[in-house]
Amino acid sequence: MIIADKLKTTNRAEYLLYMWQVEDLLRAYGLDADRIAREYVARFTLNETQRKATEQWYADLCEMMRSEGKAQGGHLQICQNILQELTELHTGLLRSSHFP
Repeated sequence: MIIADKLKTTNRAEYLLYMWQVEDLLRAYGLDADRIAREYVARFTLNETQRKATEQWYADLCEMMRSEGKAQGGHLQICQNILQELTELHTGLLRSSHFP
């Protein structure tokens, strides 16, 4: 969550790659938020507030993946939206006379 928050504002392409990795991580844990908290988040050095926020972030992503039918594969709609934004930026830059 901390890395995602930073990348979301500093580098959208890296944020997208990071989120794809998170999706794979969540699938590896079977979208089990309790297991993720117990076996994954517990490894991080976080204060109580950060730990709770991080656990909630992963739990929310698990729920989003279940509700969007992405438990076995595919990408969350938020990731698809970012990919679309990056594609539009890429296309715009290719067509721009300022960047031959």
